[in-house]
Amino acid sequence: MKLAEGLEHRGHHLYCDNFYSSPDLFVDLRRLGFGACGTVRLNRQGIPKRIKCPSPMSKGEVRSVTKKGLLSLKWMDKRAVTMISTIHDNSMVPIQRRSRFAEGGHEVISKPQCIVEYNRHMGGVDLSDQMISYYSFSHRTVKWWKRVFFHLIDTTIVNAYILYSQSTQSSRKLTHVNFRIELAKGLLQQAGEEIEALSTDPRLQSGTRSDAIPPPLRMVGRHFPEKAPPTPSGRPAQLECALCSRKKGRCRVTTTYRCKTCVKALCIVPCFELYHTFIEPTRHLQPITN
Repeated sequence: MKLAEGLEHRGHHLYCDNFYSSPDLFVDLRRLGFGACGTVRLNRQGIPKRIKCPSPMSKGEVRSVTKKGLLSLKWMDKRAVTMISTIHDNSMVPIQRRSRFAEGGHEVISKPQCIVEYNRHMGGVDLSDQMISYYSFSHRTVKWWKRVFFHLIDTTIVNAYILYSQSTQSSRKLTHVNFRIELAKGLLQQAGEEIEALSTDPRLQSGTRSDAIPPPLRMVGRHFPEKAPPTPSGRPAQLECALCSRKKGRCRVTTTYRCKTCVKALCIVPCFELYHTFIEPTRHLQPITN
């Protein structure tokens, strides 16, 4: 409704796919002077029971219901196609299509006029969706915004390929998949050049900035665990772990190992690794529960 503002009562016809179509929407559009046609999902409110009926249909069979100027139609081709329209009736038109089983390679079939008009006007949108589906980002995610983000990326790439095809006069144009490969190579090359430029920038070199803070000594160099020296009585040393003792709420934990370089008593797992790899290693320790 927002996209159609300012075009009311001018005789425009709107075509949309089943993501948008619904009987209530089409009735509201008709009040504003718009004709509307589109595929529709059977679970939309207002779809007649005759159209929703799951009983089997033979190929070419048509079911239609017209109520208050709104046509609801189901036509069986290779699978059932459901349409609603405020600008068509249930009339059929002859269509010629290719068939390897027919004489001459073509056959004539009867097709609802609303479907013929829909295919004519929605061809560009459906073609774009088809091109996106070939090489789309297919990773599953429960985050809706990720799906929208990657769909926008796919749409951008398809639009770029269309512009490339229209502006390139060479007979050896890149195919869709090769265009995507060259696009990826170009983006990676550009990113590599930017990273190289940053790495050679003297202002960002390590040690040249006055505010650069060197990492702690425990996070650089070579560190190896060793057995702690025994007690004067010859018993194995029982040293308090340097990390476990700093974790609030933890019981006292002892260990017989220490870092050979740092001379810090540390549990082999996980304290030794945490102490030498994390700025705040105690944040990564899980509290002990009884």
